[in-house]
Order: sequence, then structure tokens, then C-alpha cells
Amino acid sequence: MQKGDVEMYKANAWYNNGILYLLGGNCPEAIRCFDEALQINPRDDGARRLKEFARPYLGKEKDRPYLTFVESLPRRPIDGK
Repeated sequence: MQKGDVEMYKANAWYNNGILYLLGGNCPEAIRCFDEALQINPRDDGARRLKEFARPYLGKEKDRPYLTFVESLPRRPIDGK
């Protein structure tokens, strides 16, 4: 397995974990996961966008727009395909 493939798998796994934390309402952990994905791929606009989405919800109750949005988020295939 090539290093680039492993890095893509790791970045996609961090991204998907971030989504799972968003679904659970745990924005601090979601942000941490998106930061991990961004450390691997700083150009990951999806991770950056979701990190920015989560920030205003830190310490706040999750409202219907929050839940509707995060429930609609697609997960990434780990292998990127």
C-alpha cells in the first residue's frame, strides 16, 4: 500500500468520525476530528466547512436546522472511491 493511499484512508476516517460526533451533538470532538483530517490534507474543503459549521454550536443546544443538516451528510468511502 502506498503512503498516499494510507493518508487518504486516514483523512477520510477522521472526516467520517467528525460526522458521527456531529450526529451525537459532540461539536468539540467533531472539530478535533476535522482538524486531524486537515492536518493530513490541508486542502480538504469539506472538513474545513464542517469544522466552521460546528463552531457556533459549541456549548449550545442543537436545533432542528443543525439536526437536519448533519443527518443529511454523506460519509466518505474510506478508499475515496
